[in-house]
Amino acid sequence: MKGDVETTVDAGSSSLDRARRMPAWSAAAFGKAARRSPLTFTVLVMFWVVGASTGSLRRGPRGALRHTVILESTPSLGHPLTWLASFLWSTNLNGYVWGSLALVALGVFVEHRLGTARYAIALFATHVLAAAALAVSSLVLSWAHPGWTRAFLAIHYGGPTIGVIGATLAASASLPVLWRRRLRAGGLTLFATMALFDGGGVAVLLLAASVIGLLIGRLLVRAAARPRPVGSVHEARILTSVIVAATAVGPLLATITPNPTGPFAVLGYLVAGVHGSAPRAVRELCAEGPTSTACAIGRLNLHPSIGVALMACLPALLLLLAAAGLRRGKRGAWVAALTLEGVLAAVAVADYFLTLADAGTVLATMSVTDEQPALLLTRLVLPCVVPLAAAVGVLVFGRDLFTVRSPAGYYRDLARRVAALVAASAAAYVAVGLAVAGQWQTAPTAWSLLTDFPLRLAPAGLTLGALPDHLPTGLAAHLLFDWIGVAFWAGVCVLVSLGRHSRPSPTGSQNTAAQAILVEHGGPSLAWMGLWRDNLYWFSPAGTTYVAYRAIQGVALTIGDPVGPAAERSAAVEEFARYCESMSMAPCFYSATAQLEKACSSAGWSSVQIAQETVLPLGSVAFTGKRFQDIRTALNRARREGMRTEWVDYRSASLSTVVQIQAISEEWVAQQQLPEMGFTLGGVDQLNDPHVRCSVVVDSAGTIHAVASWLPIYASSAVTGWTLDFMRRRTDGFRHGTELLIAQAALDFQAEGYSVLSLSGAPLARAEETGRPAGTGDDAAARPDPLDRLLDLVGTRLEPVYGFRSLLRFKAKFQPELRPMYLIYADAAALPAIGRAVARAYVPDASLGMLLRLFNRFTLSSGRESAVYSGVVAPAQPSATPDGGPDPGAGHDDTTDHGAGRTPTLTHL
Repeated sequence: MKGDVETTVDAGSSSLDRARRMPAWSAAAFGKAARRSPLTFTVLVMFWVVGASTGSLRRGPRGALRHTVILESTPSLGHPLTWLASFLWSTNLNGYVWGSLALVALGVFVEHRLGTARYAIALFATHVLAAAALAVSSLVLSWAHPGWTRAFLAIHYGGPTIGVIGATLAASASLPVLWRRRLRAGGLTLFATMALFDGGGVAVLLLAASVIGLLIGRLLVRAAARPRPVGSVHEARILTSVIVAATAVGPLLATITPNPTGPFAVLGYLVAGVHGSAPRAVRELCAEGPTSTACAIGRLNLHPSIGVALMACLPALLLLLAAAGLRRGKRGAWVAALTLEGVLAAVAVADYFLTLADAGTVLATMSVTDEQPALLLTRLVLPCVVPLAAAVGVLVFGRDLFTVRSPAGYYRDLARRVAALVAASAAAYVAVGLAVAGQWQTAPTAWSLLTDFPLRLAPAGLTLGALPDHLPTGLAAHLLFDWIGVAFWAGVCVLVSLGRHSRPSPTGSQNTAAQAILVEHGGPSLAWMGLWRDNLYWFSPAGTTYVAYRAIQGVALTIGDPVGPAAERSAAVEEFARYCESMSMAPCFYSATAQLEKACSSAGWSSVQIAQETVLPLGSVAFTGKRFQDIRTALNRARREGMRTEWVDYRSASLSTVVQIQAISEEWVAQQQLPEMGFTLGGVDQLNDPHVRCSVVVDSAGTIHAVASWLPIYASSAVTGWTLDFMRRRTDGFRHGTELLIAQAALDFQAEGYSVLSLSGAPLARAEETGRPAGTGDDAAARPDPLDRLLDLVGTRLEPVYGFRSLLRFKAKFQPELRPMYLIYADAAALPAIGRAVARAYVPDASLGMLLRLFNRFTLSSGRESAVYSGVVAPAQPSATPDGGPDPGAGHDDTTDHGAGRTPTLTHL
């Protein structure tokens, strides 16, 4: 209880101190940003000073000044002075706020990328030229679409936002190729959608500024010729998905815009087609027949509910779901998108032909003389142009991009589940509808409700015009009528999402082939872990090199380097990346060696060091000298207390030995905050492998005190060394059991003629960090890279739980060589997914709540607890022992323990 109070007081004091330091910190951060981006903050200050001095902050400039400094529908729209002056004025307070946000959020980044001089050119040039383009486009488009031209000329705009957007597109030329294409494709698609569907003057300005910015960027920035780690298929899929998503979002944008005027605004009815009824017409209908079907339909149209609105957006939502599948290269998503776009195009044509036929004839409807071409274009042709263009121009010609097929039987199972969902939904609609039979326009029957049910699954724009047999009048009937379709399609989306990450299972023949390659050509110290259960295998076309990986949530997470002939490994990286691209996965080499990191870096990949492997070269290990006093102490105490190490074959060991090893493992697992980890962390199950060796510490009574397992390291068809896999000690067992296991194994392996012993890696720890207490803040200061700082923070938070840095200090007792281990990735945008994949690979059974509780538990007191744990595991001041050597265990439990009675098991990544 006292400890809880102290923790609460410490937390409150820490929060109060942070609150007191916040103003000083904010001022320092602002000053640093202003020094790095002088032009951005100069424009920001001038923007507000000019607005305040002219009384323009609340409602913009007034009188003659407004016609001079604001772009609006006056002759001054075409005046160059207005184009330039409008940069420093806005029309209202919202404009000043948005302009300031654009400067701070984007301007700082752009000035850093381009430099102040080039940023100034891009900033002012795109603003002025975009205004000029608006004036010119009004002349060009007035003959083809006079209505749109009049609409976007009715503009009232001022501020730096347009210039900042254009400068951002110009700065895209300085970005790496993947980010450059994503920024350009996303920006152009967004602004083109706004201009074509919304049609307002600001949307046209944004589109013009983005195009002009791209052209200026080509002049100002010479794009660096960097190797592309990911091929064009991946980017083509992204572009296709963005276009398909735009065909869904655009009509929605036209629907929610009060007065859309773009040439494609007419498509708003198609995707979100709740046709609004005139209030006066509805009142007249209901006055004539209050209980008539026409009156009920009119009321539904006049005040559509949220459920009706969601059903009206159904085509758009389904297209967005298909677009997400297209990004991953799914063949099923391609079929769904092609079908949806074709249906939308057919509905558009049929709807307008029916509308024109109802008016009389097509010729009679187009009897106007001046706007016949525009009327024909906007009322008949345009509604089907967008879906047809997406279907034919993008999907049909790009069909070869979408080759990722779902596992066998997936669609059969999906169809069976959807059919069950249809039956359940129909039964619910009929049952509830009959239960509230008095809340309908006319009393329903089971058959009439059943025949009406399919209409409830279609978009509202079609169903409201289908004259349903029964219309709701009461609350329960309205809820059923409006929401049954929403519930059904939500269920379909859940069923589709559940099978989204399905993947093939590894086969025994693949595992056998991979093992043969590893034995013949050898591999790094962790290569044997790639042969464990649940790993998948990619083989080179020649079948002589493989990559072991896990497919987790769109990430191909490898276990170390490719395995095969040394001359083929660089090519294998490129081929594996292309395979991952075709399967719409992000490749990530995990626990990779420095050699692979160097090869990937030259190919344009990025990397971050995530661990240091500790390696003992065998041949001259004797554990003599002052450096090995702790190890000699463990060996001497073992002899005095009757402890010895034995090599056992777990598969043929006695029942007593097997039971004791399992009990030690289960005891350790029961003490952990998380379930037993996997991926590159082995356990007792791996001892059944005939290639794995097992050593134990046993006393004269036959009691086992500690156990360790060792994986083979192959080179040139022979075992040349061993890698420590897992190591666990009985809680009340011999205190120096872990040192004894490693030291005696090193001596035994050396006597058997092996050349290397790997103690594996210490994740999230480096040798330079272990000499100071965790959480002091010096680590982050020494690491300028944001990803490095993030990994340092994670290591600090998890130190009380797993003691990564303590583990590295423990291994340092053996004076090993330190070799870096890397996480290598092709695309920085995939890092969040990679992080999730790593977490799921290690702890696949841990719930999100368990992970959050564990993290939060140690967040508040991480600094204090890290210091405590560091004190536990750090070598204490040596005290005299009977044999004259230092006693590293004096004053605490055990130098090899990570907390009370816990022995290190995270011996590698």
